Amino acid sequence: GRPRFIRDQTELCRAQVQATKFPWLRRYPMLIESNPTVPIDNAAGMELALNYAGLPFRAIARTSSQMKSKGRPSLISVNEREQAERPCGKLVVRRGRDWVLAYNGERLLDLLTF
Repeated sequence: GRPRFIRDQTELCRAQVQATKFPWLRRYPMLIESNPTVPIDNAAGMELALNYAGLPFRAIARTSSQMKSKGRPSLISVNEREQAERPCGKLVVRRGRDWVLAYNGERLLDLLTF
């Protein structure tokens, strides 16, 4: 399974990316959560759980109907308590009542999935 120090990370946010074959997935296959309904070969994208520093520690394959948006990475959820306690990564930002990926968050996901 996953090493405990990775598994026990606190989630800052979840984001979806329209990529299924990037080096991080090959390097850390133990962090890909099995999704019996979506074999990785049939996935349209990946949902990534990130910690406050932007380290992905979980990946889940998603179908095109499970993807929030096409193209750009999209933010799925934010742990507001973790963001308030550790905002240093500046990965997400509040716009009105909604959370969105900040420039740093978009850049991180672009670099990760390049």
